[in-house]
Amino acid sequence: MIHSECVSISSSSLKELKLRWNMASLVQKPAASSLNLSSRLASRLSISLPQRFVAKACVPVDDPGSEVLSGKERRKQRNERREELKVERRPVREVYEEKVLVKPSKKFARKDPLDMDRLEARGMQWWIVRVPKNGEKSSAENLSQALSAVFPELDFEVWAAAIPSKNMLANGSYSESRRGLHPGCIFLRCILNKELYDFIRGVERVTGFMGSKLTFRKRMVILPSSVGKLELDGMRAKVKAEEEEFALLKDEASRKKEEKRLAKKNKVKSSETVKVDAVTSGDTKLGLPSS
Repeated sequence: MIHSECVSISSSSLKELKLRWNMASLVQKPAASSLNLSSRLASRLSISLPQRFVAKACVPVDDPGSEVLSGKERRKQRNERREELKVERRPVREVYEEKVLVKPSKKFARKDPLDMDRLEARGMQWWIVRVPKNGEKSSAENLSQALSAVFPELDFEVWAAAIPSKNMLANGSYSESRRGLHPGCIFLRCILNKELYDFIRGVERVTGFMGSKLTFRKRMVILPSSVGKLELDGMRAKVKAEEEEFALLKDEASRKKEEKRLAKKNKVKSSETVKVDAVTSGDTKLGLPSS
């Protein structure tokens, strides 16, 4: 029966142990294959191993109650211990994904999907559509034609608010050109839903809607804002006032132009009268009969 006391092996004596092992392998034949490497090393070098190695690996050969395990059985036990550790300890990848990759959502973040169909519940409203500057009239015509072609039964109205530019020409008259009341914006009156929203954003010369900015799924989304009745009435009143003022300016310019034309005509007529009088007076001095 093998009797051994467990002592610890210091790291400084590893080279010495390796050398003694090599020498022992040359002189003495290795022990039985039933003993593992730890027990053979202990028996040849006459040293004791730590208790954690002796309890698991060193099995006494002469003990009738002991059972010598084969390599397959030891591997099976080792695998069972590993499975137990897996159940007790979570995988590192799972812990990393939970702590780092899966970030907690903010309190003010939108948890519900952005539903554009809820705009339909507002009914018929005026919406602001963004278009290129200095092209509001052509963009409004293009949008109206596109909606009429794709949605023939849709009740809508497109309004490009414009006021006179009041540019005076060289001849004293005013140009009939118009400029946008709100450059880069036209107004659309309809019942807006998700399908119509996506279609309008895809129309040529239309860049989107005016409204509030929302972050949805890491991208910026514009939620359209409707125009109130008071604001719209104020814009219509301003356009009407500008038109009336422009009409007065045109009348004043026409009156001045007519006065200038009459003055020029009278000046030409007076000059012709002076010439006739001069010719008549000359004929009288010469004793010629007057015509």
